[in-house]
Amino acid sequence: MTGPAPSVRAAVALWCALGVFGVLAAAYPWARRAALDEAAVRDGLPASDVTALLVRLTVVAAVFGVAYALLARTLWRRGRWARHALTAVAAVHVLWLLLTRSAGPNLVVVVLIAIGLVFTWRRGTAQWVKQH
Repeated sequence: MTGPAPSVRAAVALWCALGVFGVLAAAYPWARRAALDEAAVRDGLPASDVTALLVRLTVVAAVFGVAYALLARTLWRRGRWARHALTAVAAVHVLWLLLTRSAGPNLVVVVLIAIGLVFTWRRGTAQWVKQH
């Protein structure tokens, strides 16, 4: 049995890296929470607004992270539908970044998504999932 094509290895690594990066990026503001609370109070906002925002960001990051990891695993196991599902999740992720106006600060995420999609749709990856 032959191993996966290099494009499959790259795609799976990128999707997993994207999931981990997203979770770590959501964890960073929690480490700076005291400074964020102080900034909110200076601006006349309650500290609870900061907590609510951080919870939302963490939940979204966790959902995307788990989705990317599970779908990357499915791609590795030659799941034919995984490429389509990864594309759909990536599209929703980019749409969420655009709607929340955070695509600029999350340029690394957008670039990882684009590169992940390229490797997901390469010929070697298509041959890998069709062999099953």
